[in-house]
Amino acid sequence: MFNFDAKLEEGAEAQKKAEEQKLEISNVYEELSNSLSKFLGFEVSFYETIEYEQNTPMTMTAALISNKLKKTGYKEITLGESDSNLRSKVLFKTIEPEDGYPVTIVHDKSKYISYSQEELAVAMQSIISNVSFHAALSSFKAKHQENSQ
Repeated sequence: MFNFDAKLEEGAEAQKKAEEQKLEISNVYEELSNSLSKFLGFEVSFYETIEYEQNTPMTMTAALISNKLKKTGYKEITLGESDSNLRSKVLFKTIEPEDGYPVTIVHDKSKYISYSQEELAVAMQSIISNVSFHAALSSFKAKHQENSQ
């Protein structure tokens, strides 16, 4: 009569596809993290934080406590060492839907929308070959070397 069975099957298939896509996305970030670790000469990982609108005169803590800040929908992505609190500046921002693709990445004034793992890898290659990305890496590496002395 109402055909709930078909919709349940449809939802289960959508969830399976979303899990596969999230794994693909994670694999791109993991491979990039490994490459960055080799390039920098020390172990790094990606870290994400929620981006909030910056249009309030309150401090971030006060605004969070009073719920006056609104989320932008983006996550800010930084590099960090897992054995310390050292973090880079924000390298790029991303929106990753619950169901996988499309992944939206914003770096400087460029916006990339990826509908597959291959497109995501190409977008990341474009970002990591950028001058400002390497300036952030250099700054992060210098901070690491200061902390290692």
